[in-house]
Amino acid sequence: MVLHGHALDHLGAIEPWTGSLRARQVDGDTFGRDPRAPEADFRAEEAAIFRAFTALVEAVPDERWRLAGATPGWSIADHAGHLAAWMEEAIGAFAARAAGRPWPDDPPEGFDAWNARAVEQWRAVGPAEIRDRLAAARARMIGLADRLDPSELRGAGAWGWTYEVLHGHVRRHAAMLGSWCARQAWEARRRRRRRRSR
Repeated sequence: MVLHGHALDHLGAIEPWTGSLRARQVDGDTFGRDPRAPEADFRAEEAAIFRAFTALVEAVPDERWRLAGATPGWSIADHAGHLAAWMEEAIGAFAARAAGRPWPDDPPEGFDAWNARAVEQWRAVGPAEIRDRLAAARARMIGLADRLDPSELRGAGAWGWTYEVLHGHVRRHAAMLGSWCARQAWEARRRRRRRRSR
C-alpha cells in the first residue's frame, strides 16, 4: 500500500488540479513571463515545447495514432497533421512577406472551417509521413524566423506566424493530448509485458 496503492490515492487527489492546469494551457497560459519580453529565449522555449510534444506522441504506437477520442473527433494523427498544416501555411506567410506584401491575416473562411479542411486533407497521410513533414516544416520555419530582425519577430504581424504557430500552438495541443497519450503509452507497455511473460 505504501509503494503502490498510496501513490495511486494521491494521483487521484491531484488529478483535478492538474486537469485545471492543462485547461489553462489549452487556453494559452504560458505559466511564465511574457514571451515577447526581450529577455525571453524564443528559440530555447520553442525547442523545449516541441520536444515535449514529440515525446508525448511518439510514446504512442503508430497503430493507435488513428484512434478516435484523443480529443472529441480528433486522433493523435489529426493533431500532429493539424500542427504541420499550420506550419506549412506559415511558410507561405513568410513567402508573402518576402515578396513585399504585408503579413497575411487569419484565414478568410475562419479558423474552424480552415482547420476542418486541413484535418480532412491530412487524414490520408500516415504517421511516419506526418512526423517527417512536421519536422521539416518546423525546421524550415525556424530558419525563416531566425532571419527576422528581433523587433519584427515580436511585432504584431510576424508574432502570430512565428511564436503562435511554432510555440503557443504546439503547447496547447500538447496540453490537449497529454493525459490521453500517457494512458495509451501505459497500455502499450502493459501489452508488451504480457507478451514477454507468455
